[in-house]
Amino acid sequence: MYHIKKDKRQMQSVAMLTEGLSLLLKEKPYEKITVKDVVEASRVGRTTFYRSFDEIKDILIYEYDNLLKDLALYIVNYLTNSSMPLGKNILKPALRFFYVENSVVQKLMMAGLHEVIRERMLDLFRDFMHNNVQINSEYKEYYIELRCAIWTSVLFTWIKNDRSIPPDDLAEYISHEIVGLFGSDL
Repeated sequence: MYHIKKDKRQMQSVAMLTEGLSLLLKEKPYEKITVKDVVEASRVGRTTFYRSFDEIKDILIYEYDNLLKDLALYIVNYLTNSSMPLGKNILKPALRFFYVENSVVQKLMMAGLHEVIRERMLDLFRDFMHNNVQINSEYKEYYIELRCAIWTSVLFTWIKNDRSIPPDDLAEYISHEIVGLFGSDL
């Protein structure tokens, strides 16, 4: 878990720790990185690390949570400007977002933290869809889980393949296939 207050000094330390971990991930596998490595690479004290984070993965989770806030704003703006209903058709704007902003997801994947990506994405899906998608309440949670599972699988594969397919092309293809299978869009 992370414990970050919004004071300037702590935010500077968090930025240094984030950068230090990013540099280390370029040098060695996540599982070989220690707290000692992170504080040395960040040039902060061990106490400073533990003031903000309980363990190394919390740095990545903190980065990802902040990224998801940006993603949510991006999707809302995209859907508002394109007159699409909120909660539907989020694949294209999300892929566009992750085409540019993918380093945090890559770091989480390198660390084997796929479940963190999925869990946090599921929370985002719930927020978007709970009040904006008209589905029988008995089945709504299943619908959200299904969409999130498909969506995160597409994201993992796309990033693993260096985002070699343009986001709009991939969104169109996946949406076409999903409509064929389920009669609904992602």
